[in-house]
Amino acid sequence: MKIRKSRRESENSSWSSMSDIAFLLIIFFMISSAFMFREGINLVLPDSTKSVTMKSSDLFFIKLKKDSSIEVEKKKIEITMLEERLKEFISIVEDGAVIIQVEAEAEYSGVIDIIDSVKSSGAHKLSIKMI
Repeated sequence: MKIRKSRRESENSSWSSMSDIAFLLIIFFMISSAFMFREGINLVLPDSTKSVTMKSSDLFFIKLKKDSSIEVEKKKIEITMLEERLKEFISIVEDGAVIIQVEAEAEYSGVIDIIDSVKSSGAHKLSIKMI
């Protein structure tokens, strides 16, 4: 009579080596992957120790209302006239500042249009205030 030898494979397999390999693969792909860096808007912010005071005659106030109308010196004007008024102001007051007062419900596109007009007029000092 022949005696059969049973070949049993071990039923207990070790998963610790598999988890080590998975962990090493995760680390490898994290290190080898390229990270994306997004460029932001470059802003030059003033020092906190530096205080600037200006005369009210050196300030040009622009108010953007929630209905997208623009007021300069409490008079409504169109966006096309704003650049002319700013150029006149800059020619009189070379180191003047422009302050844009924006109502909270105003549209962003109106603010961007005003900022474009300010930059194209040659003004260098700009401040935006939410009202």
